[in-house]
Amino acid sequence: MDHRATPPANPDLVAEANHRVANSLALLGSLVRLQARAAGGAKYPYSNAEVRVMFDGIAARIATVSHIHRLLADVTSEGSLVLNAHLREICSALITAFSSEQQQVNIDYHGTDCLVLTKYVQPLTLIVCEVLTNAMKYAHPAGVPVRMFVGCEAHENGALVISVGDDGIGYQSIKLAFPGSRNLGGETAGSL
Repeated sequence: MDHRATPPANPDLVAEANHRVANSLALLGSLVRLQARAAGGAKYPYSNAEVRVMFDGIAARIATVSHIHRLLADVTSEGSLVLNAHLREICSALITAFSSEQQQVNIDYHGTDCLVLTKYVQPLTLIVCEVLTNAMKYAHPAGVPVRMFVGCEAHENGALVISVGDDGIGYQSIKLAFPGSRNLGGETAGSL
């Protein structure tokens, strides 16, 4: 066993990491409350499969925030990182959470290395997570394998474009198939 003293942590990084953890936990609490409100207002009781998907979504959000924290633990808010590699890792975790024998999910990646200021990584990641989660749940209600794509491109004018899509039936078809349902994922992404 190594008994050497570890060097003291940078107090600024520790304070920033603690601030991020507190914000992340508050955000997770808000997301769970939104989910609980949606469940409480449902016209019909949820099936076992729907409850499982709800808990899978909560677990995916927790895993996403955990991944973001590990990623940003040693980076200041003024720093930057390559977003594409991070998005691949998050997407892989989401596929693991939601893909099953009944509903297989495949994601294609495209784009270039996009440098993003670390202060934008958490909201961008959570928005992508919400969009992917909704697509995995609703793209093909009949259980057809879902093909998705995720990309990030930096434009010459400095704009960053993150694209997320799927080959699903479309939002209007979902509204027809599930009348009266709320778009909780859209509300969540919009609030970020």
